[in-house]
Amino acid sequence: MQQNNIPTKMSPKDFFLQVGTMATLYFGVFNFLSLVFRIIDFRFPDRLQRYVDPYSGDIRFAIASLLVIVPVHLFLMWLLNRDYAAMPEKRNFPVRKWLVYLTLFAAGTAIVIDLILLINTFLGGEISTRFGLKVAAVLLVAGAVFWYYIADLRRASAMSASMMRIFMGLILALVIGTIILGFFVMGSPATQRQFRFDAQRVEHLNQIQWQVISYWQQKQKLPASLNELNDPISSFMIPTDPANDEAYEYRPLSPLKFELCATFSLPTPANPRKGMPEMPTSMTYDVVGPEATNWKHEAGRQCYERAIDPDRYPPTEKRSLR
Repeated sequence: MQQNNIPTKMSPKDFFLQVGTMATLYFGVFNFLSLVFRIIDFRFPDRLQRYVDPYSGDIRFAIASLLVIVPVHLFLMWLLNRDYAAMPEKRNFPVRKWLVYLTLFAAGTAIVIDLILLINTFLGGEISTRFGLKVAAVLLVAGAVFWYYIADLRRASAMSASMMRIFMGLILALVIGTIILGFFVMGSPATQRQFRFDAQRVEHLNQIQWQVISYWQQKQKLPASLNELNDPISSFMIPTDPANDEAYEYRPLSPLKFELCATFSLPTPANPRKGMPEMPTSMTYDVVGPEATNWKHEAGRQCYERAIDPDRYPPTEKRSLR
């Protein structure tokens, strides 16, 4: 027997469909906003942000999550709507109402906080395009979730059901468009792989350079070949190209000058801030401190001439063994 159009018993299937739908919604919204924020960061970089993930890890994870979560969420929604069409009273499950009202509360809270931050920042005269777009993104997403579930609670006619499908189609198109834009910012998987190879080459050249300087400080002469830098005691072995294991080129030019060469897959972007994420300090393309470690390059073979300054890197004093 039923009372108030509420089924007397909720099956495990009904429970997990309700919980799974909401869980995928929350996870999808979080990763959608994360993707939008990273795209905004790329388009409007902050000069105070000194480090940006060189491999676009946040964008990759957000895209991967959305590519899985969105279809799962839509499938669960389809299963729920099919059950609602067969048994409309399932809409009155207490668990469903709790989850819906909890979602409305969370979305409404996000809207209120978002507007407070916007007005507070505006009154302080500190609003920027970057901040404004992020606030607008949160307002749009939270507002869409709030409107959908308010409309879903009141839905009763075929016309409103049709409008829901149109609304869901627009949301899906927005998500797909944002994912495509994320790929544009991040680059294709093949480009990311080449970028990683180039970053490792820069790191290897940096390591070799400092080993050469250390060798000169110890012996007051440059090594004749890179093999002389191998040190089994310190466990240092000369690295090779990560893509093909070929040796890096080294050539002494004078008692204090040497040359290092490597073959790169991609050129250094003209504006690393907009063309590609900033590198960590150890892999930076730009001058870092007094060492003037400049590794800018074009695609293909690139050579770097280095000169050791004895005043900056004086020879190491040798201590006699007694």
